[in-house]
Amino acid sequence: MHLANGGKYFAAMVAVVVSLTYHNYRTNGWMAIFIISSTLATTYQLYWDFIVDDLLAAFQEMFNTGIMPQKWKEGLICLIPK
Repeated sequence: MHLANGGKYFAAMVAVVVSLTYHNYRTNGWMAIFIISSTLATTYQLYWDFIVDDLLAAFQEMFNTGIMPQKWKEGLICLIPK
């Protein structure tokens, strides 16, 4: 959870750096990067604030009971390193 929460702040820092760069150079490319980074950072921050409490409660219940809800098993994605 800390990594995902840290991602929220990292996205904001990236958006600020891109914003400062755009205001110094004022090119169309930097404007596009500025719009994309700001949109992604805002969406991530807003979405995370909405789901963090529900997500933490769901994980806490799963670890306390030792039972994963059946619906989670239907859409579980497993990343396997090479």
